[in-house]
Amino acid sequence: MHPSLPLIALLACSSAFAQNPKTILFGDGRRPHFQEDSLDRNFQRSRLARALNEGTADENCKVLLGGLLTALAETAPFLHNRDENLYFEPNLWAAIQTQLDTPTFPSSSYLLCMVRHVLIQKRMPEAWLKTAQTINSSYHIIDLDKLKLLSEGLSPIDSFLLSLPMLKQRFDEEVLAVNSTSKTHALVEFKDTYLDREVTFSGLLLDDISLYSSKTKKKQKQPRNTSNGELVAVFSWVLPGQTPNAPTFGFVKKQKLKTIRVQASLAPRQYINLERIPKGARLMVKGRLWSVNAALTEIEIINALLFVDKEWSAATLLALPGMVDKCPFAVNDLTGVAPVQPGGFNRIKNNEGK
Repeated sequence: MHPSLPLIALLACSSAFAQNPKTILFGDGRRPHFQEDSLDRNFQRSRLARALNEGTADENCKVLLGGLLTALAETAPFLHNRDENLYFEPNLWAAIQTQLDTPTFPSSSYLLCMVRHVLIQKRMPEAWLKTAQTINSSYHIIDLDKLKLLSEGLSPIDSFLLSLPMLKQRFDEEVLAVNSTSKTHALVEFKDTYLDREVTFSGLLLDDISLYSSKTKKKQKQPRNTSNGELVAVFSWVLPGQTPNAPTFGFVKKQKLKTIRVQASLAPRQYINLERIPKGARLMVKGRLWSVNAALTEIEIINALLFVDKEWSAATLLALPGMVDKCPFAVNDLTGVAPVQPGGFNRIKNNEGK
């Protein structure tokens, strides 16, 4: 896949997965190296970069910075070690291009330069977090918890391609589809390939968060790698293709939705306020995929961080028409750059920096 692509969609598996799923999902094992070039230096000298560091009092510019920081926050949990490609939520990326890009100011190019700056420096500047906190008092949609994670240093996952839908699809094809003579071996190979990986799973519905106790009667339902007093979050992930709350008109018994139960042993420090999360909230879990049962109806994640998983499929308003044009520093200091992911990537040679 060409490294200039800024948006990677989660594609359906092709026959290539059957050939070598580990390479397709996790790459060749060499981490990407982000090298500073003239474009990055131009960005650091730009007026927008200065505003990110110092803030702004202009309401139109607050909207521009707010939209860019919102997109940066949402891509933070999906930064990965597979390759140099980035993942942006498709609806949010479309909103950036339609509402923040103008003929004279490529906001999407600046966003990609912002992500590159974070990857090169291996953390988001603390000044950007302070600017986001100030802007969010009126902008309200920036996920400050994700930016706090990014400001404390990079913690990339293994591959954003390994989503929960992808894991289920690979299980169906690599384990359930085999005949009985090779099912045990297929399950072992599946676990060897996909477990013990850093992942971010989204679209999870919270059932509850509670303290783990070894005295609990249903021990088989408790995570195996948790000690007394640790917090455990339990989620349900609804399998795609089902219709919740479909009207039955009294003729057909309402069927229970098929779900996968996700248990997450929480890291001691969380960025989100756990006490304010209601049951049924839509969350994403970032942690280490540790175990699955033989039917993939239960999944265990350890050292997990919880974040709000915002729904961007509805209309996303980042800026009103004309607001970006009225911002004084919405001037293209990256002359000649099209709104695509900039280059300057080099592989680390001789396995250095792994």
